[in-house]
Amino acid sequence: MEPFDSVFNHLVLPVKLPNHKDPDPEATGAAILTRLKNACQVVAKDTGDDAWSSIKRCLGKCKGIAEAHFDAQHLLQDWADLRLDDLCLLRISEQNAALLIRRDIQNEEHFVIFEVFETSPSAKDVLESANALEWDFPGRAAQIPLHVFQHASFQENMSRFLEQAAQEPLHRFAARARKAGATPVESRDTTDPGLLTQFLMPILEATGQSIDTPKLRKRVRDDVSISSADFPWRREPSWLALRVAVQRQLCLSMGNECGRASYKFLICTMLARLLKDCVGGLSPDMTFVLRAKLCRRLAKLEQEKSKASGSACGVYQKLFDTVGVQCEDIIGKASRQIESAWDNFKRTTTRRIPLLPSRANERSLYLTLPRSGDHLRNLLLQSPANPANANRLDLSLPPLEKTVVHPVSELAARYFKLADLESNVQQQPFLAANDSDQAGQSRCLAIAESIFVLLAIDEFKSYTSKPDQMSLFILRVFELWVGMDKCAVKVCRLLGDYHPLFPAEALDVLHLADLSAMHRLQEVQSYLKMRRNSCKYPDENILCRPSTNCFAARYLQEDENGRPMRQLLEKIEEHSAASRAAKILEWEKACREYDDLSEKISSGTCVCTFNSDGSRSVHGCAKCYHRRVRKRMTIKVHEDFLPAESAQKSTVVFELGIPPYLQAYRHATWKVLHKLGHPGPALKASSPIMLLKSYSQLEPPTTGGRL
Repeated sequence: MEPFDSVFNHLVLPVKLPNHKDPDPEATGAAILTRLKNACQVVAKDTGDDAWSSIKRCLGKCKGIAEAHFDAQHLLQDWADLRLDDLCLLRISEQNAALLIRRDIQNEEHFVIFEVFETSPSAKDVLESANALEWDFPGRAAQIPLHVFQHASFQENMSRFLEQAAQEPLHRFAARARKAGATPVESRDTTDPGLLTQFLMPILEATGQSIDTPKLRKRVRDDVSISSADFPWRREPSWLALRVAVQRQLCLSMGNECGRASYKFLICTMLARLLKDCVGGLSPDMTFVLRAKLCRRLAKLEQEKSKASGSACGVYQKLFDTVGVQCEDIIGKASRQIESAWDNFKRTTTRRIPLLPSRANERSLYLTLPRSGDHLRNLLLQSPANPANANRLDLSLPPLEKTVVHPVSELAARYFKLADLESNVQQQPFLAANDSDQAGQSRCLAIAESIFVLLAIDEFKSYTSKPDQMSLFILRVFELWVGMDKCAVKVCRLLGDYHPLFPAEALDVLHLADLSAMHRLQEVQSYLKMRRNSCKYPDENILCRPSTNCFAARYLQEDENGRPMRQLLEKIEEHSAASRAAKILEWEKACREYDDLSEKISSGTCVCTFNSDGSRSVHGCAKCYHRRVRKRMTIKVHEDFLPAESAQKSTVVFELGIPPYLQAYRHATWKVLHKLGHPGPALKASSPIMLLKSYSQLEPPTTGGRL
């Protein structure tokens, strides 16, 4: 079945386009080719010009339009039947190029001319263009003597080369993107046609000579539409290749002016037949867009007719009398269908307001109350009220939630909870001078947990409007942080070489009312100043990015407790090297299998048949089977388990084996900075694609990973 919507989008190029690539580009190309053949048949029947015979032969034998690949044997058959007025069109989709091959006679010598051009512009050029791109076709041309072209070895090598070029993309000519200093392949952009324009054409020029053929200038319209899909929507390159080939052949056969007029009417015929099929199949607005496009083309042809020369004016008049009349008839039917659909829409959407009667009927003057009967009967059945209890007061109190006292009690409960937490935290013991490293780690973890508890509750936000209370809260948090930092520095002396992250001057703004709180603040600030003055790297802290002097790199290389991490690093690198070697063996095996399949494809012959509906039957064709097997071949990418840069490598290993007390210290430091250091909520950032603990290549052996 024809992908009608896809064909409409590529031929008409409406404003609203899909946000993803067509699911079956080959089916779309085949449908466009079929429509162009039908339009060519109509115009040839009406005009009776012999030039259309060569156009029909060209469209019947073109390669790379309905199917991305083609067989070298079929090319040899087409080249054997190549006549003087024939044109061979080859679209090499993997190289983003098309090749036109035709014969020519110059000074009674026979030549074969090769013309190559690009079939799809780059996304950058399309997005930068305000309207349409102006291209000259062909991009490059060369000619060789006919006897050289007819040589068996030349045709054999040429056909194999084109067959392979249509099947295998080359990364050398692929589009590139720049990301993090690298240039990976950008699969969403078009390929550079350099394999044909810069490799094949120089060989042909050396075999024959370079020629300057008459240029054909066209306005190329395209779009790049992408939303959440992997690949954007782009206009079908086959449509551009077909248009260039047809107009090129018509201009060569009929002359530039007459050929251009015939080509324009051919496109009008194709759009008119599409409009005829659109009526009732697409929405009226899409039909209206196509009708407007067809009318504009016919109006431009009317203007060109008035400026045409004598011989061309006769061609214009003949085409208007035949093709133009058919187009006008289709436009009239489409207009009537659009008007009918519009009238029907207005009838179905118009709100009908009924007339109100001048007087209400008798039934409308009575209230039926169908839902009130049971309630009224229950009221009648109730016993009469006792007069003795009429003056008794109701001593029951309303629920607490409905009184003014409730919000006050909630506020008090919040402050009581916060005060209890601060009191419990204040009783947290700090590090003693004779404590062991194990005790220091335990107390560092305990103090960090206390910081998490204080900063995790929402009640401390109640202090926002009370500077004095908030100042005491911040002071208590920093007292805890100082105690935690002392424990961490005692266990890991390397931590003292780095900036404590918090400047002492940042606490000068605290509002403290009593002398004891000021003394506490002075102790905290004195410690922060001491840490800042004694640090070896004043521009580095535990939260800095990986660098040569970052904490993670120096801990792994210099700290006495970093030996397990160094052993882990060696183990990861050994596993990475083993995985890389295994992947190389797998890749070499796949390359041998790929070459074997390619040899079978090259030496085989396609024996596919075609069904009555035009579909291809591949049953029994070994060549197509080997081609499908080769196309399904895949290999997973090997990625080194660790980055190549030393500091990044050390940081990754540090994250894998970080001691719990340092992890808690760093997390608590970040919490204090995040909760108290920002004047408002932080900007929303995108979520990371993957966490380090989710990276399968670095999972520990206890979870079934590779290490």
